[in-house]
Amino acid sequence: MLGTSEFVWPTTNKIYRSRSTAKKRAELIESFGATAAIERSSKITWPHA
Repeated sequence: MLGTSEFVWPTTNKIYRSRSTAKKRAELIESFGATAAIERSSKITWPHA
């Protein structure tokens, strides 16, 4: 939350489309002392229209 002096954890429920972006978020979270794991999902196969 902006405008507060209280500590607020960065969001952890986003989906990242690149490993490098996910790694940057994990590093941010780990900089606060937490443990972060990057999980890779299965490839999405979209049905043909």
